Amino acid sequence: MKDAELTDEQKAELEKILEGVEPTEYHPKTDDELKKIARDLADGKIWTDRHCDHPGQITTCFCNGALYGFWRLGQHYKKKHKNFYGAYPGNLLERIRVLFPDRQKVLHLFSGTLSPELNSIRFDVSDEFKPDICDHIYNIKDHAEVLSDRDIIIADPPYEKTDFERYGAKPFSKRRVIKDLSEVVQPGTFLCWLDTRLMQYSKSQWIHRGDIGVGVSSNHRVRLWTLLECV
Repeated sequence: MKDAELTDEQKAELEKILEGVEPTEYHPKTDDELKKIARDLADGKIWTDRHCDHPGQITTCFCNGALYGFWRLGQHYKKKHKNFYGAYPGNLLERIRVLFPDRQKVLHLFSGTLSPELNSIRFDVSDEFKPDICDHIYNIKDHAEVLSDRDIIIADPPYEKTDFERYGAKPFSKRRVIKDLSEVVQPGTFLCWLDTRLMQYSKSQWIHRGDIGVGVSSNHRVRLWTLLECV
């Protein structure tokens, strides 16, 4: 099983739209990368069982230099740490990684239960699951030398006050964290930030590259992962 492909007419219309998109001011190569993703989505090359064992219902499009869509993942029962509060919903992380196959130097912020993997760095304030860097997020710039070569950051922070309370942690300024990240990584680096609200950032530091809503199943919060590119 794989998600429904576009008709030939829809693909032709998509191609017209993509060809009409002007390169952005900062990093035109990223436009080509996102256009390729849009074409692969239209051709059904992404979201097959070969990549994800739980296909779900996926809608994604490319418009004005950014990806937009909604992913309904469905309930997922194969979590490695079922009793850990706040783990990634469904196979969301797997889907994000499939979307950007050429970006392998990953920084996992608020990594929680994630296991070690090649070329990735896990950053978390708790040492329970032995992250590669254990420190408070406000100290992220202290690790700039190690993190400056990352080409994609995937962040799943606590969302609301009640989530911070469940972790026994004090709320922090997400706006400050996003600003600090822009001073750590190189231009062109992607930031995928999962939250329940649109986050604040400076357009002098980040380019908006997409918003994708994420639903799991009934009576679960709807999340949003926002894609930014460092200027």
